[in-house]
Amino acid sequence: MRKGDYIEISDVQMANWNKLQTAKGQAKLAFDEIRPFLTAKTGPEAISQAGRLAYRGNVKGDLPEIRAFNAMKDALASIMARFVEVGVLTNSDVSRWSATLPGVTDTKGSFAAKERVFGQLYGIASSAMKDMLLGTDAAKVSEQYGPQFNKALAEAEKTVTPAQLQDDVNTLLKV
Repeated sequence: MRKGDYIEISDVQMANWNKLQTAKGQAKLAFDEIRPFLTAKTGPEAISQAGRLAYRGNVKGDLPEIRAFNAMKDALASIMARFVEVGVLTNSDVSRWSATLPGVTDTKGSFAAKERVFGQLYGIASSAMKDMLLGTDAAKVSEQYGPQFNKALAEAEKTVTPAQLQDDVNTLLKV
């Protein structure tokens, strides 16, 4: 394909591209919204921070940004999982992607790491989609970008809050 050439894409392909672009914009807004609330520098501070934010966001209601962020996080996880996961999307697929996104349990450092990883994952998804739109075979795209996704997800797993802390926070968020 040469510069100036055009390709025809279907309405479904265009809708998927637009969803991916929208996800990037929504992620930036959501990250910018919650960043000021994440002040913890250590794990114990993160536990206290999570409890405080869960209480103020869900019980007291004076931090609607927290509730909005949690909803946005779930939506972003679902969007990203749909672009990458093969077959029927499961709750565990969405949960795995959700764990790669920043949340109220993060310290400043883990927030920055997760934000960076999201940017990497978005970049890989965007490149893979562009290749598919240009007619590259899906198996070849999967072969090319699959290892990159796995590497980025492995990096994301290093920043994930320990499971017990996450369970405690999830319980608090359901109050």
